[in-house]
Amino acid sequence: MEANRERRCPRRDRPIVVSRGKDPPRWGQPQIPHEYTVRNPEAPEAEADYVALWNAIEKGGVVERFGRNRRRYLYPGDGRKYWHMGPLYQSQVINRMLIEDDLPRLRREGQLEAVAYGTAALARDRER
Repeated sequence: MEANRERRCPRRDRPIVVSRGKDPPRWGQPQIPHEYTVRNPEAPEAEADYVALWNAIEKGGVVERFGRNRRRYLYPGDGRKYWHMGPLYQSQVINRMLIEDDLPRLRREGQLEAVAYGTAALARDRER
């Protein structure tokens, strides 16, 4: 995986930078295949990217259930969904996973409307 992979954010013409420098995104739990990137406040450019992605998730994300929790997930149109685990002042990790890897769970829990809403909202934003 490339160390500096970029995607375009919805509602902005700003890239989503998953990782900068020599640390590629890391892999999470095998039963929930996902990657994550760790916040690095000591690198100003990386910190700015992290905060921009966290804000994009908050502003453009859709709410989904995961177990007993509800989280915001951003569907930027790159085949992945992105999410964080808490408020910005506590946030240390941003996760991403392939949407197709989560479709069985979303179908089982009746949450496919969140994916549809996220992709429709992205399409509307791109038309503007």
